[in-house]
Amino acid sequence: MLNFTKDLVRQSGKIPRKHWNNLTAVKYKSPRNKLTIADTATQKFLVDRIRRKYPEHSIMAEESGKIINPGQQYLWVIDPIDGTAAYAKGLPWFGTSIGIFKNNKPFIGVVYDPIIDELFWAQQNKGAYLNGKRIRPSQITSLAQTNASTGFPWQRKGIQGQKQLKNFNNLNDKLENLFISACAVTSFCYVACGRLDAYFEYILNPWDFAGGSIIAEEAGARVTTPEGKPWSLKEKRIVVTNGKIHNKLLKQLIK
Repeated sequence: MLNFTKDLVRQSGKIPRKHWNNLTAVKYKSPRNKLTIADTATQKFLVDRIRRKYPEHSIMAEESGKIINPGQQYLWVIDPIDGTAAYAKGLPWFGTSIGIFKNNKPFIGVVYDPIIDELFWAQQNKGAYLNGKRIRPSQITSLAQTNASTGFPWQRKGIQGQKQLKNFNNLNDKLENLFISACAVTSFCYVACGRLDAYFEYILNPWDFAGGSIIAEEAGARVTTPEGKPWSLKEKRIVVTNGKIHNKLLKQLIK
């Protein structure tokens, strides 16, 4: 199943590459929430092949808005293109993610950046990898040396959106660097491989973090809610760190 998923996600990357920087039409699902032809085409490619290979499995995909064949042992959580806003402008800040859950527990995570050809993957209790090489998070222990990233949701006027802005302002002078991320799925992977020391966001959907959370945890990173509770697909607020600064960062976040 892992090899199938890795091959599938890499093959799907041909679709966003084909349309990247050459989009003729962009739709809006809601204000600031874009949808491109590549989103729908990539999702169709992934879902069709998963259903053909594993017809008995459940599938949750961003653009469908519902779970296909619910209640099965395996659940595939798909984000065909995370970072659509950047992708639609021709920016190379996006990725494709699949998280697979077995009996409601994290099992396999695969994330692919088709522009720089980076494939991250992990399987339960077998570690995390980038293009075949084992990855691990950073060893940073000080917030003052922490390089973190966060993103801002399109629903910025709500309570969680306002908390996100307050967290950014609060942490901006406490960390070495606080970057703005356009793509959640790759941000989780960057913490997993030590490029970032932390990432947090307060309005995420299951497909935004399912695959990345599995990869981060298998690499040795820590993934929780802002209160330090275990993450689940029902959560919208997620914090991932190298583990060594986790509690320090949680203390700084507005809950």
